[in-house]
Amino acid sequence: MTAHISDIAKKYRRALRNETGTKFTLAELRAMVDIGWLELAAKAEAEEIRKTWEKIPHLASSETIGSTSAGTADLPTSGRLPDMTAEQGRMFIAALGAKH
Repeated sequence: MTAHISDIAKKYRRALRNETGTKFTLAELRAMVDIGWLELAAKAEAEEIRKTWEKIPHLASSETIGSTSAGTADLPTSGRLPDMTAEQGRMFIAALGAKH
């Protein structure tokens, strides 16, 4: 495992220095898991997601979003989707799939 850690360090240092990406072997990935990298990555990911969700305004689940009539709902047809909560996202997807 020690040899793998050295290889991992060399790879990520070179990638950072050259501003490129890198690939890891299965053995290197397993070594990363053994040293706790997976837990560290999961914590960092959760923190990143939490910060993103803090920026999104939340509506109470009882609030109406958009039109109350599916036939007249003004849904975007292209471009970037608006920021929304998970509940709003489910409602948006359901509205897109509704047969008019």
